[in-house]
Amino acid sequence: MEPASVNEAVKKQHSVVIALGAGASRKSLVRSQRTMHVIKAMQGQGVSRLICQTTLGTGASWANLNFFWKRIMFGLLLRPVFLDHELQEPWVRESGLNWTIVRPSALTDDRADGTYKVDIPPGERGLRLKMLEPMARGSPPGVWRSRHSHIARWVLATHVQELGA
Repeated sequence: MEPASVNEAVKKQHSVVIALGAGASRKSLVRSQRTMHVIKAMQGQGVSRLICQTTLGTGASWANLNFFWKRIMFGLLLRPVFLDHELQEPWVRESGLNWTIVRPSALTDDRADGTYKVDIPPGERGLRLKMLEPMARGSPPGVWRSRHSHIARWVLATHVQELGA
């Protein structure tokens, strides 16, 4: 993902969705570095709307994680991946763009059960870790158990609603 190609890709767009992953790599900085490239391209092209997927546990949502996720998964096994998300979010927050951060915890392709929980404050306990947390600037966080398709539907519905379509 070269900066010139990112610049060309965002040209004349209304909004950008960032949902980056590093495949099997656990030491990559692809999320933070590529997010920085996308934001710079958006700023240069005058594109103001950004939706960025990170992970539950980043920022204030750290308090929502249980011991296993804090100490074993993000503290040991996935530490570099988690730290990349920790580097990614400040780029979004400080971008000056109209941003929304989406924080899924454990994505699944299982059947959706239709049960959703929103407006979960940091520190709430007993959460199940198949959730999606959209956090728009200035709004309270909300959390939903999520399939991959839920994220795509939420992003699309939010974007269409913003456009008034």
